[in-house]
Amino acid sequence: MLFQDGSLCPNNLPWSSVIDFVCEKSGTRQLELDFVDENSCRYHFVWESGTRQLELDFVDENNCRYHFIWETEHACLERSFATCIVQDGDIRIDFNSLATRKGQSSWIALGSPEKDRNGTFYLRLCDDGDREGQVPHGCDEEAAVCFVDGTGKGVSYGQFLSRPSYNNKTRTVTLTATAGQPCDAGRNYTSTLYLVCKPGATTESPVFLGMDHSGCLAEFEWHTASACPLKSVVGRGCRIQDPQLGFTNKTRTVTLTATAGQPCDAGRNYTSTLYLVCKPGATTESPVFLGMDQSGCLAEFEWHTASACPLKSVVGRGCRIQDPQLGFTLDLSPLCGQGMPHSGSS
Repeated sequence: MLFQDGSLCPNNLPWSSVIDFVCEKSGTRQLELDFVDENSCRYHFVWESGTRQLELDFVDENNCRYHFIWETEHACLERSFATCIVQDGDIRIDFNSLATRKGQSSWIALGSPEKDRNGTFYLRLCDDGDREGQVPHGCDEEAAVCFVDGTGKGVSYGQFLSRPSYNNKTRTVTLTATAGQPCDAGRNYTSTLYLVCKPGATTESPVFLGMDHSGCLAEFEWHTASACPLKSVVGRGCRIQDPQLGFTNKTRTVTLTATAGQPCDAGRNYTSTLYLVCKPGATTESPVFLGMDQSGCLAEFEWHTASACPLKSVVGRGCRIQDPQLGFTLDLSPLCGQGMPHSGSS
């Protein structure tokens, strides 16, 4: 944040101030004025951080500029649920089926670096941020890619903070994890995950490919049907079914398009698109407004709900039926032992 056009400093330039906001998860800290040294024209600030006090004194006298740093949780980037959806022209890819939701363990990559064959890479995709009890021992709670060595020490290889990209020629989705822990080479650890379209592949795991020459970038490859472009399947009412593939709503994302709205300023009519994303157990969440397109005539919304999850047969025992995916239990025990009405003759 830049503040300009202050009072004139001794070299006849206007004073200015710059505040750099830095992500700090432990909470917002206070920046307070301590005293002013009028002889040297300097402001002295005190930064309260728990029981410690840190004095800040960043003054660029040549350019008449004060520099400040403010650590706050409000400067931290938030993960986006939309990072499991790729739109490239008419091509749409939805790999929410690979998402690690609440109560689900991280994906384990096959293979490990030569320097530590006993280590393990863990990956989390498109999670909802609720990782209580699901973070591998030694891993940072915020890490989307984490390596745990043979001694149990974990290293963060970054978070998926940016949108994925798609290469139509190779049919590959690329996800880049950044903001990992510091690396020995003076950089931060990062990682790249390549999702390769492989029709029919639903049970394969990510594979560790190797490290780059710096030793700070880990690369992974994952052959999966979830990386294949979606085809349009049109349903009726509130049900979508594909008789060719024999599933009901396999994509885990349902798109509803509302047309014939009022006239828009751009010479078109207002329309809206609602993306229903499968989220097992979610029954009370509401739709979220994503934004308008460039024309200003299309509004987009996203709704994470269990109602968008594929239907499947669930077998129970006794008089209880439980579906851990959708998070419900159906108890028919009150009906046990009751006679069933029938008709006919003997």
